[in-house]
Amino acid sequence: MDLFIEQRKSIGSQAVCAVLDDSPHSVAYEEYQAELAFERRRVRRRRVLAVLRTLALILIVPVLLVAVFIASYALTFVLSGASPEEVVEALADCFKMVWENVRSVGASWGIWPFE
Repeated sequence: MDLFIEQRKSIGSQAVCAVLDDSPHSVAYEEYQAELAFERRRVRRRRVLAVLRTLALILIVPVLLVAVFIASYALTFVLSGASPEEVVEALADCFKMVWENVRSVGASWGIWPFE
């Protein structure tokens, strides 16, 4: 619509009727329709990208928190003088504990199919 308003200001009123005719054969009308279609695609693309960014943040933040926890847990053992085997054993025990908790919560909610 802005294209029509700007052209009406810059062109005489009689020329506007000839140039901005709403018939499908008008060059200005076709250009304006192309501009509107481009704008619709751009807005749709922005909305989709905003949704994808939001979903990525929802997924990435917990993964990063888990990674930081695992790194700090392992670093605690390393700084206290544990051997690499002891660190691996402690991480395995931690994962085993987490897995058991997930299974027990799933079973109590009735969503865990394995028993």
